[in-house]
Amino acid sequence: MDTEKEELKIYSVEKLFDEKLEKYKSAQGNPFTLINIRGIVIHQISDNKDVPNVEIPSLIENKKNPYHFIIDTEGRIYQVNSIESALQHCRSRKYTSKANEYFGDLVCPSFEETKDNLHPEASADNCTISISIPNGLLTSNVSNALVRLCAYIINKYGKGLSGVANVLGAYEISDDFDEPKCFKDDPEYFTTLKYEIEKLRSKWSLHFGGFKRGYPTEHVVEIIDKKED
Repeated sequence: MDTEKEELKIYSVEKLFDEKLEKYKSAQGNPFTLINIRGIVIHQISDNKDVPNVEIPSLIENKKNPYHFIIDTEGRIYQVNSIESALQHCRSRKYTSKANEYFGDLVCPSFEETKDNLHPEASADNCTISISIPNGLLTSNVSNALVRLCAYIINKYGKGLSGVANVLGAYEISDDFDEPKCFKDDPEYFTTLKYEIEKLRSKWSLHFGGFKRGYPTEHVVEIIDKKED
């Protein structure tokens, strides 16, 4: 295996934007911490053309902070939030039956939330990692980046997860989400991509230290000025 080719490059903008991005907090005002990772949720509602200069400033302006990672149109991977931070990205008034079965009714109740029948604070937000991919059909650069990022997340942070069983589209959690359209409209493509994630995850486990490690070297580029991208 060409270990240099397998190196994973991640552009980190955590230090640049951390103080400006909204935090997901409990009713007591305490930030939620992601402890038990139960899945990876894929979103697709933005063009992701210029992450540091357009995408993240837009999130700040709209007081949103829904993604751990954003993949841009060139296939570059940006880390926006630490893995330890739970983010508000897929909470819903009414969850799908699949979400209810996957997460359990204490996390994703299948009934609709009303003012007299509120969902608990616990939700899929508290146990999932969120990735944003660009709108439209995925280029090979973007799909390859997504496969590599998911394999990396599983092998480093969620070793009990599977690329096939634990990578979800936002639309599978709630009917409030109609994305990623590229997966919702072509479930066979989504299934193929998930198998690619599992194949790569398994290959990395074999070649990079087994269960103790299982992923290639991360080359983290710390962006501390938007002009550095």
